[in-house]
Amino acid sequence: HRGGEGREAEAPPSPEDQPLPQRDNALQIKILREIEAVFAANRCDFNVLVELVLEGIFHGVGMDRVVFALTTTDKSALRAKYALGPDSVTLSQDFCFARPAQGTDILFQTMDHKRPHLIARGNREDIDQLIPERLTQITGPTAFMIAPMIVDNQGIGLFYADRGPSSRPLDTASFEDFRHFVQQANLGLTLAASRRRQ
Repeated sequence: HRGGEGREAEAPPSPEDQPLPQRDNALQIKILREIEAVFAANRCDFNVLVELVLEGIFHGVGMDRVVFALTTTDKSALRAKYALGPDSVTLSQDFCFARPAQGTDILFQTMDHKRPHLIARGNREDIDQLIPERLTQITGPTAFMIAPMIVDNQGIGLFYADRGPSSRPLDTASFEDFRHFVQQANLGLTLAASRRRQ
């Protein structure tokens, strides 16, 4: 006797109905090992590394949306290079920000100060004022995590992640996992840069 008999056959879920990734420690470990293998290879491929980190954050940490944005050469703007999530195409096109003419915002501050942040909106007015209005238009008023990509002590881009579509909360454990993946990317790229100079 097979279990599950007597239930009506369910239609396969459409992409929009796909359950969003849940936190998966085993998968995190697997992807971190793959990242280590990329480091061990003599040529540390930037795109492969970034894609692995995105996969680790999206599927391993269990986020709804993840974006990797690169800064322009003159550091005046940030543009999405990769995005994962239900609205990844829109995110890829819309996630681009110019450096504020005066002062700073949370995106450029993260890159310039080289420090990751877990931003829970409405907790602190000074932080809320640093969130670009354009970001809220793109992602909605959701909590989010950002961390800089640093190569040779220079901020060259950033990773952004949120759980806006599912309204699931962001916790410190998820933030620690997110930070760990980005740190691995930074280590690998700095290592690759120093190898190239040898």
